[in-house]
Amino acid sequence: MADIAAADGLLSLKELDLADEEACRVFFGRLDAYDVRMRFASLHFSMALFLPPSCGIAFAAFDTADEIVGVTNLANLGAAAEVALVVRSDRQRRGIGRLLLGQAIRWAGDQGFSHLVGYVLHENRRMRALARTMGFRGVGTEGLLIEIMRPTSRTTRRERLT
Repeated sequence: MADIAAADGLLSLKELDLADEEACRVFFGRLDAYDVRMRFASLHFSMALFLPPSCGIAFAAFDTADEIVGVTNLANLGAAAEVALVVRSDRQRRGIGRLLLGQAIRWAGDQGFSHLVGYVLHENRRMRALARTMGFRGVGTEGLLIEIMRPTSRTTRRERLT
């Protein structure tokens, strides 16, 4: 587990596993309906929403009360890793998403992936804005989703400053 400083306190970053099911259930319950729809498109809790298949990894940020405040998932797509992110509704806009997305970018680069891809609902303006500041660019659309992509081999100026 690594400790990282966020705008509203110290967070611990750790890889999620099945032992974290109750913490994930509590986290899911503290997301408002809008955030659940933006990330999961399901109103029912399942650990499958948090833990990717055997070819992926999930990281969670825990606060000092040992509660999950954000989760990023990565799945192996071959040369690329698919990334997804959600921050607890009451803890958004405090840098947690940026920290988790930065961790995902570093992890994917360390694992040898050439780029990250993600799919964001067109209406999810906050996630689109965060992704843009972290070097992601829209590369296509699929129905209501925008496909975003970012190479792992280069870092943006903003990442170097954090």
